[in-house]
Amino acid sequence: MNGDVYAKVVSVEGEKLPWTIKEKSKNIFRLDLEVPYQFTSKAKPGMFCAFKPASGEHVQRRPFSIVEARKDVVSFIVKDVGPNTHYYTHLSRGSIINITQPRGKEIEIDEKKKNYILVAGGIGAAALVYIARKLRLLNKNVTVLLGGKNYKEIVGYNYFWDLGCDVKTIVEEEAFATGLVTDLLKSELFSGIREEVISCGPIQMMNAVHDLC
Repeated sequence: MNGDVYAKVVSVEGEKLPWTIKEKSKNIFRLDLEVPYQFTSKAKPGMFCAFKPASGEHVQRRPFSIVEARKDVVSFIVKDVGPNTHYYTHLSRGSIINITQPRGKEIEIDEKKKNYILVAGGIGAAALVYIARKLRLLNKNVTVLLGGKNYKEIVGYNYFWDLGCDVKTIVEEEAFATGLVTDLLKSELFSGIREEVISCGPIQMMNAVHDLC
């Protein structure tokens, strides 16, 4: 199981938007793929898979964070922003797609620590869903801070909420709270209740988080 895997599409569905009952995103999708069990047993929080390009015009594989891995299904959140991601997010059930084995380094958890803050900007939230799931299984207190340009760019809200995380959001352009996700982090750090901060998002955001911590 060292080579690539030909995975079968189980479902492709638009992500439900935050604070809505039925409205779904038109450019952010959950992609479920059927893979061998040996594959999912290797998948750990923090890892990703690289998808084969849609056509010969593109050489580089596209990396996507693993959101969930269970038995023979692995899940990803994919944002439709170009030819390749458009192809991935419009595959029909039963289609076959070539992906790599899980890559990257597992995010290690210090089980002695009780409180965690997860900070994400935009699609970066996809990389934190799996770790949030593991933290909650370990009965950790998890606060999730999500930022985006507008509420339709907030990714993963429902995953974190369903896991029992304390989810807080902020956007740059509209809605109830306007600002940067690092503004939320400042407030959390000021409260003094934190032990570990894990973040994923644009480089500028990651640098700002590093400076705050």
